[in-house]
Amino acid sequence: MTICLLSLRIIHFLLFSLYINDIGTIAEGVQGALTGTEDVRVTHILYADDLTLLADAPDAMQTMLNRLVVYARSEHLTINTAKSELVHFNSKCGAQVGAHFYVSRRCFEVL
Repeated sequence: MTICLLSLRIIHFLLFSLYINDIGTIAEGVQGALTGTEDVRVTHILYADDLTLLADAPDAMQTMLNRLVVYARSEHLTINTAKSELVHFNSKCGAQVGAHFYVSRRCFEVL
């Protein structure tokens, strides 16, 4: 029985991944976060049904958040803002400490 439940859960994530396989469109033209490899930037990471957005500049992050709201509406998805957070790493990059970001009407303060 556990194997069947595990299989159904895997199928659920697979179908969800196929459903949102175009999520990368929210990052078109946006410069993502630098990685350890020169000239390689990452804008988003998907794991199961979780999405992480990455950006070095506050305006790039807000652009992706705005596009995510539009994308979610067009795909009849809901962004669970109660379970969402914005975390700022490496303040040496010059990002504004205390910056605020918005998803629909909810304001997120950078942690």
